Amino acid sequence: MMNENFKNIVISIPASGTIDLIYKYQIHAHPDKVGYEYKDVQYYTFRKKGGIMEKLFEIEKIITINPYNIDEIKKYNLTSEVEHRVRKYVEERLKSFKFEHKGINYKFYILNYKEDLKHNPKKPCQNNHCYITLDELHSGKEFVNTIKVSESKGISMNQPNNKENLIWTFFFKS
Repeated sequence: MMNENFKNIVISIPASGTIDLIYKYQIHAHPDKVGYEYKDVQYYTFRKKGGIMEKLFEIEKIITINPYNIDEIKKYNLTSEVEHRVRKYVEERLKSFKFEHKGINYKFYILNYKEDLKHNPKKPCQNNHCYITLDELHSGKEFVNTIKVSESKGISMNQPNNKENLIWTFFFKS
C-alpha cells in the first residue's frame, strides 16, 4: 500500500537504453538488489538522453521474477493483457538491451499511462533516480527541482538545478 505522504510524488528514473520498451509496453524492470530501493510512490516518469521526461505513468503493480524463467509470472495471476505486456517486454529486451544479471530476480513495474508531459521537463546530469513533486513536474519549468524523500523525515526540497544556477568556467589557452 502506498505511503499517503508520497501520493503526489513522482519518481524520475534514467532509462535511455530501455525507454522505447517502457513506452511500448508500460513496463519497467531493474535488478532486485541493493541500489534500486525506490520509495513507494504513485507516479513514475522516465528520462531519456538529456534528462528529458515525456510521459507520466501511474503504478499498477510490482512483481518480482527472473526474466530468464518467465513462466514464474504465472504465480501472480495477472490479466492476460498484462501478462502479455510483460512477456513481450522481456522478449524484446532480451534481443536488445538484455538483462545484465542472469542469476537474480528483477522487479517489474506494471504501469498505466497517465499523460504526456507536453513541455518535456528536464533533469539533466542526474545519473540515478530522483523525486519530484507532481506540482513541480506540471509547473511548466524547463528544468525541474528535485526533493529529498525520507520515510522518517518526510519531504524536503533540494537546491534548484536550472540554468540560472549554473556556474561556467572558461579556460583560455594563450
